[in-house]
Amino acid sequence: MPANWVPCDPVIIAPPKTFAELEERNKQIQKNRNGMAWYLSLKKPEHCIADNEKRQLEAKTQESVPKNPIKTQIFA
Repeated sequence: MPANWVPCDPVIIAPPKTFAELEERNKQIQKNRNGMAWYLSLKKPEHCIADNEKRQLEAKTQESVPKNPIKTQIFA
């Protein structure tokens, strides 16, 4: 890992080895806007994608639960 890399920051993908991979890489760059050229493309680490999806799911779950539920008191 690079010296100043922060976990979950995008990482550089290895360059394509064949012409077919190069064409696929160019399509991915245009579609995802994840690089500057075929030789310099970026991606998020796989574990970070899973962690981000997990956090989004937890946030949605917490949104559905009221933050200040009304407490009732029973007087005897």
